[in-house]
Amino acid sequence: MKKAVVIILLVLLVLGVAGMVWWNSGGMVKELSVTEVKIGSVRKTIDIDVTVRPSVYADISTEIPALVKKVYKKEGDPVEKGEVLFELDRDALRAQVAEARLAVRKAELAEKNARRHWRDLKPEERAEIVATTQQARENLRRVLAQAKKTTIISPLIGILTKQLARVGEVATGVVARVIDPDSLQAEGLVPEVDIVKVKESMPVFLGLDSFPDNRIETRVKKIYPGSVEKGGNVYYKVDISLPVGLNALEGMTGEAWLVITSKEGVPTVERNFVQKDEKGYFVYVLGAGGRKPIKKYFQAGLLGDDLVEIKKGLSVGEKVVLVGSGK
Repeated sequence: MKKAVVIILLVLLVLGVAGMVWWNSGGMVKELSVTEVKIGSVRKTIDIDVTVRPSVYADISTEIPALVKKVYKKEGDPVEKGEVLFELDRDALRAQVAEARLAVRKAELAEKNARRHWRDLKPEERAEIVATTQQARENLRRVLAQAKKTTIISPLIGILTKQLARVGEVATGVVARVIDPDSLQAEGLVPEVDIVKVKESMPVFLGLDSFPDNRIETRVKKIYPGSVEKGGNVYYKVDISLPVGLNALEGMTGEAWLVITSKEGVPTVERNFVQKDEKGYFVYVLGAGGRKPIKKYFQAGLLGDDLVEIKKGLSVGEKVVLVGSGK
């Protein structure tokens, strides 16, 4: 058994040495990553994450927690401006008004009694008494405002994308959202170090996760001057136009490649095949008949994300192989 193992190892060693000799003697190149010099488009881009959001929308909320009596529209329904979305219980609101008025009277009476010995109170005690009265009055104002508005309507034409109002439940905070679907756009954050390179109307390639096979050509629509802090870093918001007929939906996510500079129709080679040393950029090209790779220097132009422009030194159609690690 041991003898058989030794024989196998010796055979493998001989084959390995023979392969090295064969390679160094200019044997045929096999099992290598091969590309060729082609005419293509070289692009330098900034890659950012994006989310589809509307620029025209309305978040609808109630002034106070209020009981829902009727619901007229559900999520996904188209709505007209002024159309009723849901209705609040009028009787429940009247009861809240009465309760709020009583709270104001109690707070005012308590403050009136306290002012009889106002000088004996500490400053923070006085402030608390006054704040209680003001809070009661503000609550009454909000309840009265809501009591006058028991039917909640849409302020614009669009699509109802959120509807949290349920009959018999208490509506509080933002309970509905209406968007203008024609105002959908992709929004993203550009790092501080890159924002000076971004211009309005510059080309963008957009890839949404919901359309994985579709690289969308579009433009930068708007750059916002205000900064946004995230994770201790500074960013600037940009809006990216969506083409008509894309059928994108609010909340879709993806990536956008903002094209800083580009060259079209030039000789190119894949960037991961390109290396550089003290003499310059070079690749390994196949020798005559596909034999041992030859190191060949060339003059590089634009260094793109995936491709490198070739100014001179390489010809279209030359076979390039991957030897070592590209830079």
